[in-house]
Amino acid sequence: MVDVLGAIQNAISIVQKLRTVAKKIEHAELNTLLADLSNELADARMEAAELKTKLAEALSEKEELRGRLDTRSSATPVLDGKVYRFEGEEGRFCTGCFDGRQKKSRVTKLPKGFRSSIGTWECPICKATY
Repeated sequence: MVDVLGAIQNAISIVQKLRTVAKKIEHAELNTLLADLSNELADARMEAAELKTKLAEALSEKEELRGRLDTRSSATPVLDGKVYRFEGEEGRFCTGCFDGRQKKSRVTKLPKGFRSSIGTWECPICKATY
């Protein structure tokens, strides 16, 4: 991608030099063609920059998805009541966050005064109560 942007920048530089020469010649058709070429190169430069951004976003998304897959395949949860427990890790984890988004979200124990028939644990991410 860098080579494409460099080539476009070199072409724009050449067009600028040709414009300088064309001003001395004062040939209208040449000036029009140079202006058209300059516009096309500018469009190509913008498109290359947009493609570079899209590529970076796609690579980032790929890494995020790979991380989720690695988490999912390497973590085997054990159901502990209504929450998950993972061997080798302290605490309990939200079943909804892990099952739905492959994210380990540690749940917090509700204070005794706030516990009700709906649960003892609360997920700080999805706000589910277990």
